[in-house]
Amino acid sequence: MQILQDGTPTGRVAASKALKNLALTVESRQKFMKEVEYSYQLLVDTIGNEPASEVILRENCATVLQAFCASTSGPEGLEARVALGKGGAIEACIQLMLDGPDTARVPAAGVLQYLAQSENLKPRMMAAGIVKPLAAVVDRDSVDMWGRAYAAGALRWLSMTHANMRPNMSSADASDETTTTGRKGGGGGDDDADDEDEVPSSSSAGMSLAQLTPKARLRKLRGAPMDTAQGAALDEMKRRTKALIEADCVKVMCRLLQPPKDESGMPIAKAVGKKKKTAPREADRELALTHATGALRHLMLEPSGMRQVLEMNGVPHIAALLESPSTQLRANVHAILALMSSSEKPFVNAMRNAGAPDHYTNLLELPVPKPSTPQADPMAFTQQLNRPASSSGRGMT
Repeated sequence: MQILQDGTPTGRVAASKALKNLALTVESRQKFMKEVEYSYQLLVDTIGNEPASEVILRENCATVLQAFCASTSGPEGLEARVALGKGGAIEACIQLMLDGPDTARVPAAGVLQYLAQSENLKPRMMAAGIVKPLAAVVDRDSVDMWGRAYAAGALRWLSMTHANMRPNMSSADASDETTTTGRKGGGGGDDDADDEDEVPSSSSAGMSLAQLTPKARLRKLRGAPMDTAQGAALDEMKRRTKALIEADCVKVMCRLLQPPKDESGMPIAKAVGKKKKTAPREADRELALTHATGALRHLMLEPSGMRQVLEMNGVPHIAALLESPSTQLRANVHAILALMSSSEKPFVNAMRNAGAPDHYTNLLELPVPKPSTPQADPMAFTQQLNRPASSSGRGMT
């Protein structure tokens, strides 16, 4: 760290590389990260203040910060991430995504994905203009799929509100929240893990949030009591959702769901094992798709987000992911289809054409109620027979 601070240019690059190697080594990570915690500001300043030409130096420092974020957990870890974000890491990583090479964009997006999990940092991230740089990384084919997954994960976290800032629900409902996922410390949390194979329900009485369709869940959340902080968090989430949609994040996620193609427009075969330049690793792509569908299931709660999915012909690509071996990915897809099943007829038609399960498309099979017509009283004729005789003395015949 001392050489990184005041060493020669060559020495600083060598020092940053050594720090990177130590940060990525499991055996030394815990001890190393404890020391970095008190000097991360030097890493942030190096990323943010060094000229764009110092590519390797800035990329190595970003990788160290990413490893630091991955090693933090619990309340202390959350405080460390908040301190990191308030110390300039957000702005520095955004700058690195803007002027750095594709290889440097990967750790920069990784840091931002971890920081986006903190509710306290989301307003600062939005004020720093984080959305468009992240969307550009997701949409950039030349970026490693792992980095695109990081960027999609950051947008996913920005599209939602953390459990402790949501309306006051029962303890059973509170268990409907995050688990950790990812590869090499890179997955972030999954707010949708308990929604596996979610299907629409005719009644929400006695059901937890995990069992409800997205619209029913939103209604339940809106109807629950909220304190001032929770109300402010919900309003902030609505503003973020609007900003994400206006920045075409829905369209970017829909493009990410499309099968990868080569320069001639032909689908690329799946890559297994070692990475190839022609095809992303299937595990990396699966992680990216999980984050993309996780973001969509939140953004599609807004009608404008729903319409953009239809415009991008995203329904067939979403429905195709029902065959994925990932339970978290399938859970996101089921939530999206459940949301569309309660929407207008064009969305149901799109699901039917995409081969979605029948219980999501049977809305078209429901009979249309006919206008009610007055029915004759079956006792009217009997009542006429029992009428008394008229004043003329003649009875009814």
